[in-house]
Amino acid sequence: MAHATVNGVPATLDDLVPLAFAGYGHYSSMQVRDGRVRGLGLHLCRLREASVELFGAAVPDERVREYIRATLVGDASVEVYMFGPDSGEPSVLVRADEPVHPSPTPVGVRTARFGRWRPEVKNLARMGAVYLRRRARVDGFDDVLFVGDDGLVAEGSTWNVLFLDADGTTVFPVAPMLTGTTVRLIRAGLSGAVVDRPVHVDDLGSMRGAVWTSSHTPARPIAAIDGVAVPVDEDWLATLRAAFSENVPEVV
Repeated sequence: MAHATVNGVPATLDDLVPLAFAGYGHYSSMQVRDGRVRGLGLHLCRLREASVELFGAAVPDERVREYIRATLVGDASVEVYMFGPDSGEPSVLVRADEPVHPSPTPVGVRTARFGRWRPEVKNLARMGAVYLRRRARVDGFDDVLFVGDDGLVAEGSTWNVLFLDADGTTVFPVAPMLTGTTVRLIRAGLSGAVVDRPVHVDDLGSMRGAVWTSSHTPARPIAAIDGVAVPVDEDWLATLRAAFSENVPEVV
């Protein structure tokens, strides 16, 4: 069962209605296990910097942690939302739900031309992304992979993408996107060949592997893009998962 608090106290309907209709704010999603989060510092930094940009002020990190602790009832999937006034310190909604465990099941995605507004901010303007994901699922795909008007591969609907090129190098695409905490943790833990470079949609056929990464699944294989098979390299997947696990969870 989900639990929610606003500024550290149980949320009421009056608290939630403004968020439901505001459409202005930002958030971060994380997995909590034994009171700890991998990349907690990155989540707090994301929330702090986005709050300054959108509201002109940020809630202190320690208070955000206090609000998360006040919402937890055990292991959980947690979302922290910042919303509220046009300016000044935002309100903090923390939602804790059942923990989400990594899925190893390969997925098939399709590409779509789309660019999110201010993609570097994990903002609440999600209708375009959600619409395209819904349409992809209706048409038999598992999700959608966004490509810019310039043909550069950017990100998935709620996840980042990594590729394994023909030389065995892990490719971190360069394009306007939200660089997630999980992909940052993977990059920090990798010791093999890596490169940051643009990936054009026309280059996808030459890739030896592709994965999506998110807060609950560090490396889920993408087995097909636009109906074209992509190899699943189990050794590479294991390397990415091990790199993620190298990061020690931080106490909330």
